[in-house]
Amino acid sequence: GARFSKISGAASIGDCNACRPGYLGTDWRHCRACPVDKYCPGGDLAMSCPAGSVTIGGKKHSIRHCVCGRGYERKAASVAAWDCDLCHKGHYCPKAGGDAQVCPGNADSPRGSTSSVDCTCDPGQYDVGSSCRPCAAGYYCEGDGTRQYCGPLASSEESSDRKSVV
Repeated sequence: GARFSKISGAASIGDCNACRPGYLGTDWRHCRACPVDKYCPGGDLAMSCPAGSVTIGGKKHSIRHCVCGRGYERKAASVAAWDCDLCHKGHYCPKAGGDAQVCPGNADSPRGSTSSVDCTCDPGQYDVGSSCRPCAAGYYCEGDGTRQYCGPLASSEESSDRKSVV
């Protein structure tokens, strides 16, 4: 370890016994790396990142090392990487510190989504792999990714013979 003073106006080497930033401990000879998801400005202080944000890796020493976690994105009006909100509806946020990804056309996702798997087709659409297609005449699509056959000469309201064609 290296000596560090967490007080301003240190008057002697005895005031320099704390661990340096990025490390945790009060004895500079027995410092340990700052834990993941914390930042350590020096000494025995381990600070949590603000809600929705994390650090990537250990040995971080400042709030500037906090970034939005999975399922979170930076607030629109903010310049601070740690000022986060749940990932918006219709998007997913798969990586800490990464950008939000938009769900493919005609698909939606709940707030806080972390994967493209969270994107589901809107009602009236069905899943064809990486996108959604409009449900054709003679079928109905409830928005669960499948399309159901209405049946011969039946309307989608009256069908009793429903089968999946996905």
